[in-house]
Amino acid sequence: MSTKKVQSIVSADMIHKSNGVTRLWRNAFWSPLFAQYCLPHRKVNGSVWEIKNENITLKTASGYEIPYGAYPRLFLSYVTLQIIKTGAPVVSLGKTQNQFLKMLGLGSDGKTIQRFNLQALNLFRSTVEVEINPETRTRATERNGTFLEWIHISDRCNFWEDNEENKKKWLGELQVNNNFFDFIRSSEGLPFNFHRYASLTKSSMAMDLYIWLPYRLYILQQQRHYSVSLQFPLLQKQFDPNSSLSVRDFKIKFLNCLSMVMPHYTDFYDNVKLSEDGKHLVLTKPKKSVETVLKKDNESL
Repeated sequence: MSTKKVQSIVSADMIHKSNGVTRLWRNAFWSPLFAQYCLPHRKVNGSVWEIKNENITLKTASGYEIPYGAYPRLFLSYVTLQIIKTGAPVVSLGKTQNQFLKMLGLGSDGKTIQRFNLQALNLFRSTVEVEINPETRTRATERNGTFLEWIHISDRCNFWEDNEENKKKWLGELQVNNNFFDFIRSSEGLPFNFHRYASLTKSSMAMDLYIWLPYRLYILQQQRHYSVSLQFPLLQKQFDPNSSLSVRDFKIKFLNCLSMVMPHYTDFYDNVKLSEDGKHLVLTKPKKSVETVLKKDNESL
């Protein structure tokens, strides 16, 4: 089958822009579970958000508002990688909120702080239900004989507390829920470059693809198949469910976001293509080890 490469619309120079992210992020990791977990890109109505792929069904539920956009993605990635790196259920949030926001590559203006606090609280107020396809269950995913579980990320949602002078004090740490902590620790993390991930905050779908693409290529590398063909209607169900977009318009949006991601993965240019009829995204097995490429890129900060 003849194919054509997905064309990039982003200059390679963008790869090196720091967006305020410091070297703290060297040796960053992402949980394999959340490489398949996409929060909404925009505000949604209702109290439940669900995505599916061939292996896992993930539901986010909240009595308040479902978290959406770039901010909860940044926060979730930070909490996840800190659990994997430190092995501790208490996550440090820096000495001040300004310092913490800078670590995430965000500004500290009033509007940013207000939006970030709201989305972070929405994330911690939510629960995640995980259902794993019986055919893909492993020891890493099996927990106490069940494969259906509601998980809170944190039991404490407050970032500030009042001191004796009735002034707000930054708490500087987050107590992670035990179930969430155990779930993240149950499998090894996937290396990723947070520096580059944070540069994509203008598009939350691009952020999702930045994590998903190498994970999907990594899985393909462990299988006997040389390639996998992904239909755009199924990709839409995974990355933008309940969207009002037609499949055609979703495809355009998806490929635009993918073109923002590909300059960060130059080793995989030849492994991401469109089918000749334009109806499928075709991934082929990379010659280079995905894990080695990611680890090298991760350490290049």
